Amino acid sequence: MNLITILPTFVAALAVGFLIRWLKKQVDAYDPAGSAAITGVIKPHKGIAYFTLGMGMVFFILGCLGAIYMDEFRVFGYLVVLFGAFITLSQIPSLTPIYDVHWNDESFNGPAKSLFQMMMFSRNELMWSDIVKVGLVKGPYHYLEGTTGDRIYWSRSYQNYEDFEATVKDKCPTLVWPKFEIFPK
Repeated sequence: MNLITILPTFVAALAVGFLIRWLKKQVDAYDPAGSAAITGVIKPHKGIAYFTLGMGMVFFILGCLGAIYMDEFRVFGYLVVLFGAFITLSQIPSLTPIYDVHWNDESFNGPAKSLFQMMMFSRNELMWSDIVKVGLVKGPYHYLEGTTGDRIYWSRSYQNYEDFEATVKDKCPTLVWPKFEIFPK
């Protein structure tokens, strides 16, 4: 082992530590519904998030070991470290309330970005009366769009997503829902 093999691993671990600290600040500043009472909530499925997080950590650790101990495969080890770090860091927010969708009789709020854009932690709040469109993006994330173009995203991998969709259909009966296909043509 030499400094060239240990330094990138140390820098990666340090970066993860700073990211976790920043994420904690985001969670501490999070206010799910402001002053309105919450009547419903859907959340990312914690089992899927923990499994994916665990797999990302396995890739990260194996990549670190490869980068440290396998001289001829060091570059491959670094690539596996980056892959594992990406998977891990993209799943950590799913274990916090940041990606939850909350609703009450007047409005709902949730993530304003889909898929990997969610790492931005932006949220929108929309009134039920302002909803003009329901759509589907790859992922498979659904979104509701308001009159101003603001969107709120959720996934069918969220726990109890059926409750939210039933509420949307009740509050906005004129919306035309896209056909959901696991493998679109």
